[in-house]
Amino acid sequence: MKAYQISENYSIETLKQVEKSYTKLLPNEILVQIKAVSLNYRDLLVIKGTDKWKPPVGRIPVSDGVGIVVEIGNQVTEVALNDRVAGLFFPNWMDGNLSAEKLLNSLGGSASDGMLQEFVVLKENAVIKIPDYLSYEEAATLPCAAITAWLQILAKVSIPFR
Repeated sequence: MKAYQISENYSIETLKQVEKSYTKLLPNEILVQIKAVSLNYRDLLVIKGTDKWKPPVGRIPVSDGVGIVVEIGNQVTEVALNDRVAGLFFPNWMDGNLSAEKLLNSLGGSASDGMLQEFVVLKENAVIKIPDYLSYEEAATLPCAAITAWLQILAKVSIPFR
């Protein structure tokens, strides 16, 4: 499968297309065929290797992507084959207050590959189903934007993260 990796030059122009294989799925993992991605400012910072956003060479960038589930591990219960899903921007933040630990492994960042590939392996709890009324392109614009908007709403009304 094709994927794009960050090169030593850290620029959009030097993203490197590579052929990649994926390993056999773990029991709680799914394989998603990517149908659409969207770019946000954070992706640009990652690709350019800016300050704290600089990932290792070879990282697959882009946090926001959607697709269709084409394979599931034998213990997956939350999603099924052919479900349309979006990757979660912060897959470790399931509840409670936001913490440094919950920020780890954000898609396409310094510690985890992102969505700029034909297929991606994710844990079943690292995706959310997307509604039928949204196109893949529309749904791909939501992960980062939605979490940003939610955080701003919480901050303005002084609701603690739960």
